Amino acid sequence: MKEMKMKKKMFLEAEAILRYLLDSDDAVDTLVTCKSTEVDLMTSIQALYAALGSVEDRDNFKLNKLIKLLEVTKFVDNGRKVLTHEFVDELRTKSFSKVKDNNI
Repeated sequence: MKEMKMKKKMFLEAEAILRYLLDSDDAVDTLVTCKSTEVDLMTSIQALYAALGSVEDRDNFKLNKLIKLLEVTKFVDNGRKVLTHEFVDELRTKSFSKVKDNNI
């Protein structure tokens, strides 16, 4: 009889997605690039929307990273809120302050 191993689920918040898209999060980059067999990546459509809406012209955004994220992540829809400049500023501040802490 085959033993089924339960995969761990990891929910990516908008901050982690933004750091990943801008090459600032090695941990998430590894999980996405290697498509871990032990971890299912999940996020909400709102978190992806917030991360993409927070990308600025000056950022080093790579489209191929977004495509890879879409390939390996399961999405849930929890409604959407309109992005404001204040929210984007707060998200970017949180995202890059966590780089120092190395948190996902």
